[in-house]
Amino acid sequence: MKIIAFLLFITFGLHAQSDQLDILSYQLDMSIPLDHQGLEYPQNTLTAIARIEISPMQATSSVSLLLHRLLNVTKAYDEKGNPYKITQSLVRIEGWETFQLNHITLTFSKQATVGDVVTFVLEYQGHVSGYQETGMLYVQESLDPKFTIIRPESFSYPQLMEPSEESMSKRWRSDDKFTQQVQLTLPSTHCAATGYTLKAKTSVGTQVKWHYESPAPAAAIVMPIAPYHVIEKGSYSVYYFEDDEDGAQRIIVGIGEVFDLYARWMGPLLTQPKFVLAEIPDMYGSQVVMPTIIQTAPSFRSPESMGELYHEIAHFWNARDTDLKSPRWNEGQSMFLQYLAYDELNERGTFVPSLTKRLERMKNYFKSHTEQISISEYGKKGVTSSLSYGIGPLFFYVLCEVMGKEKLLAAMGEFYRQFEKSGAGIDDLPKFLIKKDKKVKSVIDDWYYGTRYIELIKNANTVSELAAAYKVSIEKDD
Repeated sequence: MKIIAFLLFITFGLHAQSDQLDILSYQLDMSIPLDHQGLEYPQNTLTAIARIEISPMQATSSVSLLLHRLLNVTKAYDEKGNPYKITQSLVRIEGWETFQLNHITLTFSKQATVGDVVTFVLEYQGHVSGYQETGMLYVQESLDPKFTIIRPESFSYPQLMEPSEESMSKRWRSDDKFTQQVQLTLPSTHCAATGYTLKAKTSVGTQVKWHYESPAPAAAIVMPIAPYHVIEKGSYSVYYFEDDEDGAQRIIVGIGEVFDLYARWMGPLLTQPKFVLAEIPDMYGSQVVMPTIIQTAPSFRSPESMGELYHEIAHFWNARDTDLKSPRWNEGQSMFLQYLAYDELNERGTFVPSLTKRLERMKNYFKSHTEQISISEYGKKGVTSSLSYGIGPLFFYVLCEVMGKEKLLAAMGEFYRQFEKSGAGIDDLPKFLIKKDKKVKSVIDDWYYGTRYIELIKNANTVSELAAAYKVSIEKDD
């Protein structure tokens, strides 16, 4: 009997890790009435139905999903309406203990094997609040009529993950793209700013139901929601808040100018992008999740903040990260390009002063932080937010001084085109740059793989001093 029981457990108790589940399609039907205004808005709730179709890459009899801690699953069933057994509980994420989520385990009536297609439907409802305690300070969303947003970091829709940082990173870094259909029921005063294709729009009393479909498979759902106004131009549109029309007009012009500039510097993109750029409140975190760019309000309200737009557009020339804990050197590259573009398009003579401000910030940072971490280790050590944006542009500045501006920019474009489809790992960029110009090896050794850059920063009075030692070495070799 013990042997039989053990065999039954092997047959019916298998659980495939989430990264072994291929998501084929995702349908989300969400209603956000936003009935409560002013100080009462935290009482707003959402109701939703998520229909997920998967194909396991190894046999499994259950799946694991994560959902916002204030959202509760009320029903789970298959495509025919047959109920699934589920358990759900509030958990701390392993390796990220400040992150609390609703962990859902859904058990199939029979084991799914490789190549099967399994569909499950989850009905859920509840509240949404921010996740700043996790260190993601930009995840401030709630169901506020002024602005809310659906995106992966807020877990307003269920995601196939185990309750661990490693599993979350694997899913968010994976290239598992799937077709998406999203239906949103919103007040008639509101809309979603999205690059998805609008398939239908239906009025239901004071509410409007929008039916969107992703133009291509995508790995995440990102939809800002607000009482937006919109300007359309060619292959892109800008969604903006009521008081920011002048800024939106400036943004429209700026998008065209910076795309042309980057194409001259780094060569063309492999495909002509069609996208929506949406204004979001300050401190909510600008991001590019094609076909939608979300851009914080300062870019709309101050010409001096146009650099933030140039930063996000620069990400179009990034190859996808393939490492779970990437050092995010691409943020440093985009900061570097942002400064260059602002100097070119807005105000000459600002490039070096912008880098000088970064240098001063990093000098102050290292007065109170004694850890010695190379750029390649930033992701593993969890310091990307502190250092990738600060050290990164200084690193690219030194590379620029050693290689020359034109050669570095051309190399950036060539790197993007070579790795755009396959993605790039931690070691791909340094190998590529050294192959292009052997003179950068000492820079790579000191900054990317070593920590000598910390002493260079501490001792430098100007950014030019960061590159001086390498330029002297080059002159001697010549």
